[in-house]
Amino acid sequence: MTRNLISIVLSFFLTNILYSQYDQSPESGFHIDTVHLDDYTIVPKISAENSNNSHIENKINSWILDYYAMDNWDNEYGGRWASYSRTLSGHAIEDDILILTFAEINRGMEGTRKQFLSLNSGNQISPVDITFSSLFETGDYLKFIENFWKVDILEIVEDSFDCCDLDKESNSNYIQYYSYLVNGFSFEGDDIILKQDREGPSIPCFGACSISFEKKISIKLIYPYLNEFGKEIVSKKDYKTENSFFQDSSPESTTVNDIPIQQLYKSKAPNNYFIFGKIDGKYPFKMSINVENNGYEDLVKGFYSYDSQDEQILLKGYKENDLYEINEYTNGEITGHFTFKKLENRERTGYWTNKQNNKTLEVELTQFFN
Repeated sequence: MTRNLISIVLSFFLTNILYSQYDQSPESGFHIDTVHLDDYTIVPKISAENSNNSHIENKINSWILDYYAMDNWDNEYGGRWASYSRTLSGHAIEDDILILTFAEINRGMEGTRKQFLSLNSGNQISPVDITFSSLFETGDYLKFIENFWKVDILEIVEDSFDCCDLDKESNSNYIQYYSYLVNGFSFEGDDIILKQDREGPSIPCFGACSISFEKKISIKLIYPYLNEFGKEIVSKKDYKTENSFFQDSSPESTTVNDIPIQQLYKSKAPNNYFIFGKIDGKYPFKMSINVENNGYEDLVKGFYSYDSQDEQILLKGYKENDLYEINEYTNGEITGHFTFKKLENRERTGYWTNKQNNKTLEVELTQFFN
């Protein structure tokens, strides 16, 4: 508590020195003013010196208000997160990119987060868009999670639902989802640090009960599961995600120079998808697929397995517009066929056809993520 108080006082003292006057940036055509909501909370506000850029000014300021959960500049901060505090601790403009650094306190933990916004378009620039699951060979992500992650996080996930006073049985699909999810990673020496720290979709209680878990794993253990892209990432060790709150406490964790590197990685990242569901309401399964364009069409390949057995069944097919047509193979023969539509939009139903008797059963998709 004492450390938090010292941090708040120091941050306020420094920020008042730095931001009592707005920061002129004549080369960019924008300057930054600040709004002090209370003794801790400082909100940046950008102004365009040229009226032709007023649409960019409005777009960035709208993003800032949303970032602070405010409707206008007179609002009190914190309407969305009672346990969350945020204040501006630094800003700069480099190469027509606005860099805003925020000091944040989340449930008593301190950290920093950088945000990048284009002064040419007003859009947020995300340098960290690849997912941890994209590092893996198709089918091996779920194996890795079950061997090194799920066994540790499952109890924490269940405790979070107990904290929310939510019935675990009726919410088993969400518990399954969070048990397989890693949404942040970075490197430390010969280890990779995995993290989950987020609020959940359609979970009304999460906040004070949010899931927060971190685990350090040797790169040697993860390496056999990785695809070529993943092996490149872990060999260079120059990538880190920052969507997870306290992934790196250093305010210098990401710079403008990192953005081309991160966007290059994003362009090379495989499109891996993971599906959980039930066939005919009776047969729960897990599916891993990869979608890759060969220059002519989107090809689908992967595996799936029933929860009642470990055997992985080969999948091959294609995606056309929003439609997925996927055959399953056993001993080189087509034994079944899946049809899914609008997976990315969380369409909840699909179909599986037994190729021996042409009987078609409904598939309920309980969870989908990439």
